[in-house]
Amino acid sequence: MPKMFGFSRRRMKLGRLKGHLHDPFHGSRSPSRHTKRFNHPNGEDPVTTSVSGRADDLAWRCSSDTFDLNGRAFESSENWAVLSTEGDKPTPRFDHAAAIVGSKMVVFGGDSGHHLLDDTKILSLDKLTWDSVSPKVRPSSNGRSLKLHPCKGHCLVPWGKNVILVGGKSDPPYDKISVWTFNTETELWLHMEAKGDIPVSRSGHSVIRAGPVLILFGGEDAKGKKLHDLHMFDLKSSTWLPLNYK
Repeated sequence: MPKMFGFSRRRMKLGRLKGHLHDPFHGSRSPSRHTKRFNHPNGEDPVTTSVSGRADDLAWRCSSDTFDLNGRAFESSENWAVLSTEGDKPTPRFDHAAAIVGSKMVVFGGDSGHHLLDDTKILSLDKLTWDSVSPKVRPSSNGRSLKLHPCKGHCLVPWGKNVILVGGKSDPPYDKISVWTFNTETELWLHMEAKGDIPVSRSGHSVIRAGPVLILFGGEDAKGKKLHDLHMFDLKSSTWLPLNYK
């Protein structure tokens, strides 16, 4: 194997071994530790289902460490496990987006396989209970009340008590990329009136937040063209700026 970024295969192996032996979160442990496995009650291999609604017959073979979610105790295991949830569960979907704010996970939109979705679902991580949010949109500063379009391939980014929805393939489509915020306390959506050099509408892009700024990269436009542009969105002034890179 050729060297990648200056590391040989041997160094990569030693690095992984060292990481296992000196885990700062779980103390020293042996890399040869056997992986535990859950068994289905009827003796068959389980088929796991995520919030996306798509079944993956991974049989919980993916490794994971013991975790405590917001003070909630779960069974100690080194395997993926399906959490049993109650309430108004989301319908099966894909290309949706999710973000965690405090003890809540917000899920919006996606594709059912038949049509695009515009529902907002909230999972309480304390109670593992789903709630539906009525599609309420707060009027903008100019008095206009816009409707949040069904969409897929969008991004959700946490910001204080809010999540920010950026872009996505919508029905009907937008010409330029749209930015919305959802307040997890008031449960209201608000359209951000953006200005500046607003990027073209897209889906499948990536967005991260760095303080009061969003960084957007790439995606695919409405015609399926792959994009590799880089943009910055100032949350304080609601202004888009293009970023040049080499």
